[in-house]
Amino acid sequence: MPQHSLGILYGVLLLCIASRNPMVAQSVPSSNRPLQIYITASGKDDSSPIPTLSKLSGAIDKQAAQITSARSANADKMRFALLVDASNSETKQAASIRDAAVQLFQGLLEQRNEGYLLVFNEQVITSSKPLQLSEVRQALESGVRQAHECVEPCGGSAINDAIAFASQKLLNKHGNSETPRRVIFLISDGEDNASKIYLGEALDIAIREGVAIFTLQTGPSDMGSSEARHARRFLELASLDTGGQTFRPKRLEEGVPLLFDAIHKQWVLDVVPPQVPDRKLHTLSIKSSEKNVQISAPAQIFLE
Repeated sequence: MPQHSLGILYGVLLLCIASRNPMVAQSVPSSNRPLQIYITASGKDDSSPIPTLSKLSGAIDKQAAQITSARSANADKMRFALLVDASNSETKQAASIRDAAVQLFQGLLEQRNEGYLLVFNEQVITSSKPLQLSEVRQALESGVRQAHECVEPCGGSAINDAIAFASQKLLNKHGNSETPRRVIFLISDGEDNASKIYLGEALDIAIREGVAIFTLQTGPSDMGSSEARHARRFLELASLDTGGQTFRPKRLEEGVPLLFDAIHKQWVLDVVPPQVPDRKLHTLSIKSSEKNVQISAPAQIFLE
């Protein structure tokens, strides 16, 4: 039999074998490696559930993605950026906001993490390096003062710009390759009226850089106004779409323990994508079939 005929016959034989064996026909490309995804798991009555690997399911672009492992993230060192909204720094809550920021920073450093401080209103002012606890209060006061040294009255707030800056400049993957656990803590009333980019753009940057956002909402206790509801929804989207959580406590001093508790509920999943890496964002879904487990996971994943 001619050699080219043998080649055709061999190809047909392989095609028949693949059609009879779906696992061969639909196998994941061998070049795909598991990707680390940080999620937050919560339960009823603020309990701390332990997600069961066999009960977790994942999908990327609605295609099943295998989850090969799940573990607590508490042992992972964290690189974080604390974002403090200075646009309401002259309100009755100003002192409480600054105290909460220092308390949060202190607790995170005690767990051997490293963090930047970023103060913003219409402009963004940030520390050039991770801070020690002794530097935090002074840097906070200095940042608030600089934020209000404007030629024109400064009443605006650029939350989206601050998120994008922290994700891209301070917590980016390239500059923090040895610290995959990267988090933004945002203390703000949630009203953005000065950003140059939209929330969706800011969140795309955070997701691309693998940054989760945890938010603490400040402002008046009256949540009945449409502006207040919009602000809360704004912060919820920022948190839930990046795998974090958001809180609005009755008293601001109650918010810091809630943030600590949420951080202790972070988990790391190894997920094998069915798609070939293409350096693009893809939709991501992580679910648990356990009734008492709620998962907050990034809405997208960057395949590279």
